[in-house]
Amino acid sequence: MDQLLSQSALVQEAIETQKLQVIPRIVDDPKLSSLPEYADTGSQSHLVAPILFRNQMLAVLSLQWKHPLSLREDELTLINLAAQQIGIVLACG
Repeated sequence: MDQLLSQSALVQEAIETQKLQVIPRIVDDPKLSSLPEYADTGSQSHLVAPILFRNQMLAVLSLQWKHPLSLREDELTLINLAAQQIGIVLACG
């Protein structure tokens, strides 16, 4: 799974932009739904949050669901804030 994530376009986009990336409905995109990272796991939704500390990339938080995702904007903001808290813990721990 680690190798699949490191090759994931969504993970790469999150790293490059340092912004939250979300695919709420993988099933709606035939190209994505056939990728091994989704087809082999049955994932229907994928969210990747960069974990930063002082604008330095430390890691990514990758969450996948086995059903299409419907998160509100405030929920996405909360996930993003949690990722930043993880960054503080990693940098200071």
